[in-house]
Amino acid sequence: MSRIPTLASYVVAALLLTSCCAGPACGPADSPEVPAAQAVMAPAAPPEAVAASQPMAPASTGTPGRPAGGAPAPGSAEDPRTALPPPALRAPGAQPAPAPRPAPREDPPAAPGAPDAGAAAFEERWHDGRLWVFRAGSKELARFDKDGELAKHVIRPRAGPGGVTLKAPDADTILAYVARRPGFVTEVHDGRLWVFKAGAKELERFRKDGELAKHVVRPGAGPLGATLKAPDAETLDAYLATQP
Repeated sequence: MSRIPTLASYVVAALLLTSCCAGPACGPADSPEVPAAQAVMAPAAPPEAVAASQPMAPASTGTPGRPAGGAPAPGSAEDPRTALPPPALRAPGAQPAPAPRPAPREDPPAAPGAPDAGAAAFEERWHDGRLWVFRAGSKELARFDKDGELAKHVIRPRAGPGGVTLKAPDADTILAYVARRPGFVTEVHDGRLWVFKAGAKELERFRKDGELAKHVVRPGAGPLGATLKAPDAETLDAYLATQP
């Protein structure tokens, strides 16, 4: 008899296989079959709900000219291509050079007031930080201009204008120099300082006779502690009122 399987034998084998897989050995007993009506996919959540469920991003900590979390904006103070280095790290040539200080003047400071008509004229020489003073046209001036020094001279520290040290051939020259005041004429005689108002008639008499019979005296009241003499007290009071 031929052993060619028939259609009936295939059907029987398929039924046996189906009944076997439906038993406990084919899967867990507590997995109920989901009905076809409940197997439909749930609808998608709205975008608002999705955004609410996500954690919030931290607040921006960016600085002006630089976006948060990004590179500095071009041309800003934080851009390494354009930002200047701190002063301590700059090259010496990166900073402007300070303005040069003016060179010390070699001119003498201004004398106290311009001499009036009839007053003695003086010439000044600024040498080694000292102010030399001479009577105009004196032989001592000519010698100083030739040699640059005088073997015999006197010094008065800080006695000149602005506190400069004065040097001169003699003490009377220095006293006459510092005693000048606008509106007055002074004469040094025997170590005393005579004071006259400019244009006073007593000045002519004094230069003719070398003395005035009538005059007033103020010991130690003048410049450098000199004794003052004048035709009257009014002249001395006006002169002392103009002293620096």
